[in-house]
Formats: sequence, C-alpha cells, structure tokens
Amino acid sequence: MAANTDQTWTFFESSDMLPFFVEAYPFDVISPAGEKRLERLHGEVGITGVALWASATPFSAMNRFDKGAGMVQSSGGLLYAPQESDFEASRCKPTIADFATEHDSMRRALDVCDHHGLAVRFVASVLRGGGMADRYGEFAAINALGAKSRDCLCPSHADVQTYAGCLAASLQELKGDAELVVSDMVAGCDDLLCIPRSYDAVLLDTVEQALLTWCFCDACTSNAGREGIDVAEVKAAVQRTIGDAIDRGPRDECAHDAGPAMDEAMPAYWATHLETVAGLFETVQAKSGGEVIFAEENMCDVAAASTAALQVFVGSLEEFEDVSEENEGSIEIAFPAALAVAGEAADLTAALKAAVDADVRGVTVRHLGMIPDAAITPLKQAVRFARRAV
Repeated sequence: MAANTDQTWTFFESSDMLPFFVEAYPFDVISPAGEKRLERLHGEVGITGVALWASATPFSAMNRFDKGAGMVQSSGGLLYAPQESDFEASRCKPTIADFATEHDSMRRALDVCDHHGLAVRFVASVLRGGGMADRYGEFAAINALGAKSRDCLCPSHADVQTYAGCLAASLQELKGDAELVVSDMVAGCDDLLCIPRSYDAVLLDTVEQALLTWCFCDACTSNAGREGIDVAEVKAAVQRTIGDAIDRGPRDECAHDAGPAMDEAMPAYWATHLETVAGLFETVQAKSGGEVIFAEENMCDVAAASTAALQVFVGSLEEFEDVSEENEGSIEIAFPAALAVAGEAADLTAALKAAVDADVRGVTVRHLGMIPDAAITPLKQAVRFARRAV
C-alpha cells in the first residue's frame, strides 16, 4: 500500500508482519475521530486488522471519539442487525443492541475496515450475550447450591447449541471470510459468587470459587449420569467443600497451595462439561465461514480437544513469558492497551519479542477506544520489532 502523503507516517505491507489486531466496538470505528485513530494505528503502528465485537455481554464503555456521547451503556447482545431468518431455527432469540439497528454501525464499521485495507474478525460472547440466561431461564446455568445464573446459558442444552450455530452462521452471512473469536463458551455461575450473602465470595479461595460456578442443571447432570458418574455424590462434595471453606475462612499462606481435598468423581464430572464445550465449539466452527479462535482463560484443554487456536489474555508484561513458554504454535496473545504505557517502551518490546520467538500466531490489543496517544510510540516500537523478527 502506498504511503499516506497527508500524514507523517507510512504504511507497511501487512504480509510482512505478525498478525496484529486492535479490538473495537463498531461505534468506535465509525466516528470520524475513531477512524482517524484507526488509520494512524494502521499506518504508524502497523496493525493489520480489527476485531469487531459482534455479540457482547452488558457493558459501559467510554466513547472518547464522540465528545457528545460521553459513555455508551448497553445491555449487550448483538451489535449488528441480523436478517430475520438468521435465528428462525433457534428457540433462543438474541437481544439486539439499540444502536446496532439505529445506526447500522456494524456494516459501516466493515466499510471503514475495507476502505483502509484492514482484515476483519468478529468477537462474540456465545453464552452471555445480552442477558440471554435471564430471558431463557430454562437454559441457564445452575450451581451446586441451586442458584440460577441470570447471566450465563449452559451449552449442555440442545437449544443453546442451536443458538450458537445460528449466531456463527449469521456472522458468516455478514462477512463470509472473517475469522471468529468466541468467548464465554464455558457455563459458569460466576455472577452468583457474592450471593446469597451466607456464601460470600470473600471467604472462598480460588478453587472453591471455581466450584461454586460449576453447573448442575438437568442437562449437565443427565450427561454426567450417562457416563456412570454419581452426580449426587459430586454435588454433595462440592457443597461440602464450599461449606467447609465458609466455616474455616480463607486458608493461611502455608495451606493455600494445597487446596481442598477433591472427591475423585469431581474431575470426571467437570470433564463431561468440557466435552460439551468442545461440542459447542465444533458446532460454531461448522457454521462459520472463517477460522474460529477460542478465547477462554485457563481452558487450554478445551481448545486442544477441539484442535482450536487459543487466544490467551495477558494482564501484565510478566505474563507474556509464561504464555510464550506454553505456546505450541496455536496460541494468540491479547493484552490491554494500558500495558503500552505501564513502563518503558522497551518492556513491551521485550515481551513481544519473547512471544514472537515462541511463534505465537497473532497479537490483539484491547481496545481501540482506550488507546491513548502515549501508547502509540511504545506500540509502534514493539510491532516494528516484531515485523523484523517474523
């Protein structure tokens, strides 16, 4: 691509670079100031594509590119207007964000990306988009204490699998060659960690908090029962472990690493859920027009079962090295824009070098609306270094 003669930066050929995406909401991209920032990131920093949120959980986001808007608050759901027929086969009908239909922001964002020669991938929350569990309580995740999530569907239900397939097919119709990053694929009642108050999450350590999110809906327990697992025993063991933690309080530092004693049937129960998640991924993959990437923290076993590319979120510069050491050629790294201004520019460059040396398949920075001017230079240095290294 030729240099932009109206600006001080030049464009790099994307084929020479490590795939480098910036995550964005459609409304970030379509405003004049947002498009200008995107153009600068493409030309000066060297990003190669945009990861557009297409299905989101409820959110509040600063709209720093539109001075009149201040913040955008949304109940989530689809951030684009689907065709009426897209979800005909599904009993679960998606929530559609108001601004998606009022401004047709997704199609306009796609036009902007096409105009600037940027690759597009979609990002979709599969189980938590737009308060679906609150609308379809019969398909919601239910924890061992009998509390039903208002936030998360459970993929063990056939209707949820059908919905996920319809979502992937709908995005394929929107842009057939776009990659799809799927998040929120594992059922979890983590919105219930702080309620009821007698099970306050502050009294639970990491393991017990995880157990409190496990789903015991009828579909999950039926799946496990067919595998010969004593579901009543597992549920009682989870309840007992959580109850003991409440009675005991947080473990001291010496005992923390040991964690609670795990009933032997508990891992087997969780394995049945992971198999369901792998099936959900395969359903999405079969309906998608491009590659599907699994974005889920600490869920490498799920992605491996589905032969998926895995996107791992890295919250600190130190975590780059840990993730890079685990990479087997199928891991992407996503990191917040704040890391670009958290220390010296050389820190991000060194961290990205470790990732490149480990052959990560791509990098994503989150997200366009939160990239300050101060982050441009360190991002530019880091990406240029990656370009030389590829």
